[in-house]
Amino acid sequence: MTRVTDLSVRDFKPVEEASVEPGGVNLLVGRNNVGKTSLLEALHLALDPSSISRFDGNLDKVVRERAEVAELVGTVSGDGATEDLHVNVERPSEEEVSRQFEQAISRALDSIIELQDHTEEEIEEIREIRDEVTDSLSGIDSETLSRLLVRHSAILEVEKNRYEYLRVPRNHLSLWDFVEQRLSESVLTLDKIANKKLREIF
Repeated sequence: MTRVTDLSVRDFKPVEEASVEPGGVNLLVGRNNVGKTSLLEALHLALDPSSISRFDGNLDKVVRERAEVAELVGTVSGDGATEDLHVNVERPSEEEVSRQFEQAISRALDSIIELQDHTEEEIEEIREIRDEVTDSLSGIDSETLSRLLVRHSAILEVEKNRYEYLRVPRNHLSLWDFVEQRLSESVLTLDKIANKKLREIF
């Protein structure tokens, strides 16, 4: 049987610092808004870093206010083995959010190439257009972009490996309008299926 033997949480949501050593049965008691649910969420995230997506829309609240990094450290034991858990969640800078967005658009355009039948020459032309569109995204002010996406972006460090999370919400029409305008100016015509796919890829 696998069990968490200890967990330390620092600067995660409202929790400034907390350490627990769970037993067989555990009961969390406290007033409202003191961090009981946050402690359970920290445990879930430490065990499964991909669950960061559950916080999408509120990622700006994952790292405690006035802190830069939330740190989750713990130990799991079972079947005669012990495993260390170490997950950090960082606030991305404006420049990092801009770069994440540009890379996401580039990957989305790459996938569109795979969706439609094209000759080698057409694929090469689309790739050139993709690079032009990606370069043109620098036209979006990084401060504005960060403000729009701050609740949907994070950087995770898991066992010293860094992973970036970004989702562009469908309701951010200004971003989509900008991208589609640049695509139009680049004479890349997207059929309805490809256009829909572009929005769904994120």
